[in-house]
Amino acid sequence: MSQNNYRDKVEAHRQSIEVAGSDAQTNPGRASRRAARNGQEKKNNNKLITILGSIFVLVPVLILVYFSFFANSGDKTTQDLANNDVNVQSSNGNGSSNSGAVATDDDKDKQTKAQQIEQEKAKKAAEAQEKAEKKKAAEEKAKKERIAKKKAAKEKAAKEKAAKEAAAKAAAQKAAAEKAAAEKAAKEAAAKAAAQKAAQEKAAKEAAAKAAAQKAAAEKAAKEKAAKEAAGAAPNTTTSAYRQSIQNGYLHNASAGDTVQSISIRYYGSTAKAAQIRQLNGLSSDKVQAGVKIALPMQ
Repeated sequence: MSQNNYRDKVEAHRQSIEVAGSDAQTNPGRASRRAARNGQEKKNNNKLITILGSIFVLVPVLILVYFSFFANSGDKTTQDLANNDVNVQSSNGNGSSNSGAVATDDDKDKQTKAQQIEQEKAKKAAEAQEKAEKKKAAEEKAKKERIAKKKAAKEKAAKEKAAKEAAAKAAAQKAAAEKAAAEKAAKEAAAKAAAQKAAQEKAAKEAAAKAAAQKAAAEKAAKEKAAKEAAGAAPNTTTSAYRQSIQNGYLHNASAGDTVQSISIRYYGSTAKAAQIRQLNGLSSDKVQAGVKIALPMQ
């Protein structure tokens, strides 16, 4: 095998490793990212061991390459190099290909940087997703708080409205009760005043009627008295003294204009017997009614 053929083979193996590594790291999921982080930590821990192992492997490989290409050892040397290549692959223990055993430090650095970039991308994607989830949770929480606040405000407004309506209803009922009480009191006062007025009017009418009756009676009595006085008093004929004097002939037939005094003067010469004549006949006035018999005192 020539030197150019060997380099082409190594380059093909290296490219296949890079393609396989890039395909495995494209669009990693959360589990893949976690596994990648764990693998990276493991690789970092074993990095020193890998480098040391690679150095010890590359030294004999380079010696063999020198002898194979510069000492013209032929196909046998090439075969030995291939065998050493296989031994390097077996002693590596990381599942890497033959091209990985002869890869340079630059290639490994590139792979490490690519993995770091992918890890950074995965980390940023995880942080962005976590940030988006937190933002969504915060928005949902704020939305729930707004809904709860709106509901509380609505309930508060409803309670205030109900309280106002209850207060207005109570005030209206109180006003209606006070108005009814005032109207009732006014009606009772008006009825009482009307009753008092009717009673007063009735009492006034009764008093007026009584006064009119008394006045009429007084006027009647006065008229009767005046009539009696005008006609003269009649003697009381029921007494025994009156009858005895009449039987004994001591009597006077009164005529118009006679008085007790004039009768006393006519029969006794003075008015000395006027009082006795009035008492004996039971007269209420000095004037004597015409046509009656007046009893005269026997002494």
